[in-house]
Amino acid sequence: MIPYKTYLACFFIAALISLAFTPLVIRLARALGAIDRPVDRKIHKRPVPRLGGVSVFVSMWVPLILLCFYDNIVVQQVLTHELQLLLTFTGGLAMLCVGIVDDIHGINARWKFAFQFPVAILLVAGGVRFDSVYMPLVGHFDLGFLGPFISVFWLVGATNAMNLIDGIDGLAAGVAYLIATSLAILAIQAGNMAMLVVVMSALAGACLGFLRYNVQPARIFLGDSGSLFLGMTLAISATFGSVKDKVGTSLLVPAVLIGYPIADTLISMARRYLRGKPVFTGDASHLHHRLLYKGMDHRHACQVMYGVCLVFCLWAFAIQRQSLPLMMLGMVSVAMLIVFGLYRLGYLEYFQSEKVARERNAFKAVNYYAEMIKAKIQLAQNRDDLVRLLQDASEEYRQLALEVFIPSSILGDALAVSPSSRSTLADTAVQDRYHYDNTGFGVTAHYAAKTAKEELILEQRRLFGEICAAANHCLVELTEAAHKDPQPRPGTTGTSVPDQAVGHKRDWDLGPRT
Repeated sequence: MIPYKTYLACFFIAALISLAFTPLVIRLARALGAIDRPVDRKIHKRPVPRLGGVSVFVSMWVPLILLCFYDNIVVQQVLTHELQLLLTFTGGLAMLCVGIVDDIHGINARWKFAFQFPVAILLVAGGVRFDSVYMPLVGHFDLGFLGPFISVFWLVGATNAMNLIDGIDGLAAGVAYLIATSLAILAIQAGNMAMLVVVMSALAGACLGFLRYNVQPARIFLGDSGSLFLGMTLAISATFGSVKDKVGTSLLVPAVLIGYPIADTLISMARRYLRGKPVFTGDASHLHHRLLYKGMDHRHACQVMYGVCLVFCLWAFAIQRQSLPLMMLGMVSVAMLIVFGLYRLGYLEYFQSEKVARERNAFKAVNYYAEMIKAKIQLAQNRDDLVRLLQDASEEYRQLALEVFIPSSILGDALAVSPSSRSTLADTAVQDRYHYDNTGFGVTAHYAAKTAKEELILEQRRLFGEICAAANHCLVELTEAAHKDPQPRPGTTGTSVPDQAVGHKRDWDLGPRT
């Protein structure tokens, strides 16, 4: 007899804890400054706390810990898999910690990868790995010595795939709920997998409770703490879920189960490569972003992507049952869904050779230019150099206007640069605002509304955000250097305005360009 009461208890306790604990995490995120501000090209219009991963983590593991104080057949079975439980906890906790640091202070993607790979290697060494790949009509392929390497890339890839789809309110948490629920049902069907069922039941409940605060308009975001934690936990659990499956320790079922995040990641990487863009950079052209550009709101876009995720989950059920008709039906359904989606969302144009070659050079050019400007910013000697470089980038990226503000606490009197005329900007322009709390430095870039969502312009907007971040970092270094060396540098106070004149409209020209 299947102990449904224990599984449902884990689910509902986790959901209730998430409902009660998430408001406390919202307060904690605000106190720690883990706030996602509506700058750059971000979709939300008001500051939203991050650190949602803390709520999901606590809500998931508290009922599992409480379960250990209750003696029944489920607990007895769970305790026979202590190592698997420990690996799931450790892997999720490691990703939660690196995500928390990123949510509060920000971490470069390279550093996150540098942390994820050692964690994945340790998990694989502990037993989180695949031995074979199962292919319908063909059978098993033994992975041999490639198994550990593929398993490491699986863990890192699935973790970051979940991170990449976390782009609109409620999407990543809802997808995690569907995958966790499906994995729990698959584990029940496989039998003798109580550990996996209770873990996924608790995770599904935690995600469902969290969605109360994460759907549009979101009161809290998952943040990297949540998306990385969910990705690693699901990747580990899916690996364990294939161990006692009818198809053995096979990669196929987990890969299909997490198929939607993986498909979105692969499509994004291919699109960026064809465009001549860095493969691992972020952008606003994921599947869910394209749905928003088509006129959908957040809720409808999420519902569409939930449907896509559900199709992949149903295909995983068919593979587990080893029913050839159902497997073929699932394969055809997924293939048709992908082709139709690529066509409707405009991705197929990337494979038009003439257009791709022409636009690839354009994308390379704007990326190379951004790298050059950022290198020059690192050599800037004063505020005027930074302003001139920002103006150069503004002209290169075809902005209508640029506004720069540097407060009086940075190297002299306050500096405010604005276009000489802004009478029509409010009606004709899209604004990207960049503000940095650690310096007070602020930039507003204006783009023509009719072209602001073209992909090349979106790439320029993303790159200009990186340029502004580099300028802010340079201001921090210049300020620290000025405190060590009180002698004023040439140009540090030459083009400034009094504190009370901040916001005054000034002419563009600050002197001859260098």
